[in-house]
Amino acid sequence: MQQIMTQADADGDGSLTLEEIEAFRAAQVESADASGDGALTIEEFETLYNAFMRERMVDAFQAFDADGDGEIVEGEIDARLDPMLERMDRDGDGAISPADRRR
Repeated sequence: MQQIMTQADADGDGSLTLEEIEAFRAAQVESADASGDGALTIEEFETLYNAFMRERMVDAFQAFDADGDGEIVEGEIDARLDPMLERMDRDGDGAISPADRRR
């Protein structure tokens, strides 16, 4: 979100005006509107959405890539997921089921 705010802050004063937000939105839509018709198809929207989500995706990837080698291997996935699955298995039976939900 901070990256988007920085990009939209045209005058660099640290705050966003309605005009800056509208100009940023218009520029983003225009850049994704491959057909130039002023409307976004699902494919055009996907391009825009993916651009906004990339930073979060990279952060998630880096959280899994414990050794920072640019690849996620099974052990790195297990290291992140196993503790979460153990916490979710509240009754300790080795399986996650509706019985494990908080009451």
